Amino acid sequence: ELCACTAPTGAPICKDGAGRTMGVACSCQTVVEDQSTELVSCAKPDGATSELKEKDRQESPSVSDASTKAAREESQALSSSFHLEKVDTEKEEAILEQLDGSDSTKMLSEIRKAIQEQDFSTARDISKPTAKVLCVHKTNPPSDLVLMSITSKDQVPTIPLLEVKDDKIVCGTIPTIWALPHWPMWFPFCESNKVLRRLSPSCFVINCTLKVLFLRIDFILFVDIADKLHTSEECLEILMRSPPPGSEGQQWMGVTIPPKCGSLPRICLINSALRLKPTAMDQFQVDLQMELDDPAGAPQWVKTFIFQQLAIRIIPELCKFQSKIPGSALDKFLNGRHGADAGAEVIDQEGLDYIFNLQRSIENYVTSKTSDSTWSSGDRAVIAQMHSQSQLKQDKSRTGS
Repeated sequence: ELCACTAPTGAPICKDGAGRTMGVACSCQTVVEDQSTELVSCAKPDGATSELKEKDRQESPSVSDASTKAAREESQALSSSFHLEKVDTEKEEAILEQLDGSDSTKMLSEIRKAIQEQDFSTARDISKPTAKVLCVHKTNPPSDLVLMSITSKDQVPTIPLLEVKDDKIVCGTIPTIWALPHWPMWFPFCESNKVLRRLSPSCFVINCTLKVLFLRIDFILFVDIADKLHTSEECLEILMRSPPPGSEGQQWMGVTIPPKCGSLPRICLINSALRLKPTAMDQFQVDLQMELDDPAGAPQWVKTFIFQQLAIRIIPELCKFQSKIPGSALDKFLNGRHGADAGAEVIDQEGLDYIFNLQRSIENYVTSKTSDSTWSSGDRAVIAQMHSQSQLKQDKSRTGS
């Protein structure tokens, strides 16, 4: 949705200052929410600050600056499904102030602008048969522009979105990718992936460590996921950015940046945008643009090898891993609430709702395309089956049965 004023609209922002839900802001400072939740101010007799409440709705009313500020003050009670390190009240207030919506809006807008301005006219073509890969090395300052364009069916025939049986998640790309700490089970070269702070199910800061050949390197990323399937862009947009080089020990996006994992410089993702567009219920097109800092001047052959391997291995590895989920640590994380593992680290209700809501959004998007002749009867059958599974899951979740 767009602001009613005539000023140019900006980028999605966190409507409570902590990334729980996203909206759109413009220069008039009006915030227009998404269509999933809303903020409701609840005055208390004792003069305490207002509370955040979420409720299902059909329309998207605006949120005032006052309610946004009050929501931010209350959001220090935000819980994390990954048992993140607690911080004291003073630090938490500083964190939430740093994550004010206007700051997030500015950063996301900067990323989009930088991506649009990337020039690949002089790029080296390092493509593989199943993935288009272009690379431009810049010298002042040293960095690499990378573009990847992949059609999933060129690498795997099908890849499941989400499969549920007897109220349990059997497999699916959505929960596999979303369960960030479990990436070492399938992501190429990944040694560990730690969530430093989860601001919401769609907004978080991670520290990922990779071991490539004889090298161990890591990176810090702020990640923001925006569902734009039902807009003119028709995609899931994932924007990413790393803290500036040399930020170890400093505060950035609400976390203290940890030391790097070794003697090599930490990977710095200056700007990155990934856009995923479903072409069927089990197929998609993904386009990735990114600029990486290169202060150490890594050999071109090493960078070429890494870019090519990521382009051709991520989707096949993701697909191959699906059959290994039952009985795995990821299975216990996603479904442990059902049985003996209920006391272990498991997904929280907010995360579970996010997975199923995202699946529902993708299903609705694909369903809206079924009238087009490009969608086969087989696609429609898959859509109907998965839509039925999702509806049953949502009904059970609401009733508690």
